[in-house]
Amino acid sequence: MDPCLDMKDLKKEDSVNFIQIDVELFSPLNPHIEAELIFLAMEILKAPFSFQEKDIYTLELNTLGCPNCRIKYKEDLLKFLEENKENLCETCKERITRNPLRVLDCKNETCKEVVSKSPIITEYLCKECKDHFISLKEVLDFIGIKYVENPRLVRGLDYYVRTIFEIKAKGLGAQDTVAAGGRYDYLLKELGGPELPAIGFAIGLERWAISIFGDEENKGILESKKFLEKLNPDLFIILLGKELLNEGFKLATLLRKKGIRCEITYEEKSLKAQLKNADKLLAKYSLILGDEELKKKSAILRNMKESIQEEVKFKDWEDLSTKVFEKIKNKI
Repeated sequence: MDPCLDMKDLKKEDSVNFIQIDVELFSPLNPHIEAELIFLAMEILKAPFSFQEKDIYTLELNTLGCPNCRIKYKEDLLKFLEENKENLCETCKERITRNPLRVLDCKNETCKEVVSKSPIITEYLCKECKDHFISLKEVLDFIGIKYVENPRLVRGLDYYVRTIFEIKAKGLGAQDTVAAGGRYDYLLKELGGPELPAIGFAIGLERWAISIFGDEENKGILESKKFLEKLNPDLFIILLGKELLNEGFKLATLLRKKGIRCEITYEEKSLKAQLKNADKLLAKYSLILGDEELKKKSAILRNMKESIQEEVKFKDWEDLSTKVFEKIKNKI
C-alpha cells in the first residue's frame, strides 16, 4: 500500500494525492496465473462483505496485443483519428501524435462517440496473442468469473501489453474504476533491467471506499436496498429466562462460526416481545429456547415469513448448531 501522486498534466501544477494497494507478479505468459491475479483482485474488493454479491463490481477485459500486433493497428487508428480530428477535444488532438491509444480512454462524450467507430485491436492480433486471450477467457469461464469483453479498453500508461483489465463499481459515474491492471512484459527492460515478464494490478483506496460508503455525490453499496437486505439476520435466538444467556451466547457463537448471521437479546423479555424484535429485524428464522425446551433437549425453529415451526432435538450445543445450520443453510 503506497501514497501516490497523479500529475494530470506535466505542463500544469495541479496534481492529485491518493493511496493505492499494489500487487505485482513477475511471471511468464500464462493464462492461469493471470486468471488467479484477476480472481485475487475481485476477492480483495469483496472482502468487506460477508456475502458474494454478484452486482457490486463489473470486470472489463481486453488485450492490447504485443508490439508486433500494434504496428498495423496504430497505423489504421492514427489514420482514423486524423480523419475525425475536428470532433475530438483539445487534449485528444494532442494525444493523436504522442500516443493515439490514449484517445480511446478519453471520458469526453464527443470523443467517446468518435472512438465507438474506431478500429479495434482484437482484429489485429497475431496468432499467439489471440490464442492467449482465448485461453484466459476459457479459464475465467471455467472458474466462474464473469467479465465483459471491452475491445476498446486501454490503460492510461503506455507500457501495458496483451492482457489488461478494469474492475468498476456501479453508481460512481465516469470515475467508476476502483481497480485496474494488466501485463507489462517489457517495462523492466525499458528501465535498463533484464527482460522479465510481469503482471499486476492496483486498487485505488479512496475510490474503493467511496464505492462502499458513498460520498456527497455517490450512493455507496452500504446504502443500497439490496445490500441492506443482506444484513438482515438469518436467525434470531429467543431465550426465555436470564439463566439461559450463557447457553444462548455459546449457541450464537457456534452458528456464527458456520456463517449464520445471528441476533440475540440479552434482556429478559417475553416471547411475544422477542418475536416482535425478530420480525422488526426481518430475521428469516427464530430459534426459541426456554427451561422446558432445555429439559427435553429440544428447541423450536420458526420460519418467520411462513409462520411454520418445528421441533429440533439435540444432544449438546454443537449438535444443535449443526442441525439448525443444516435446516436453514439453503434457505437464507
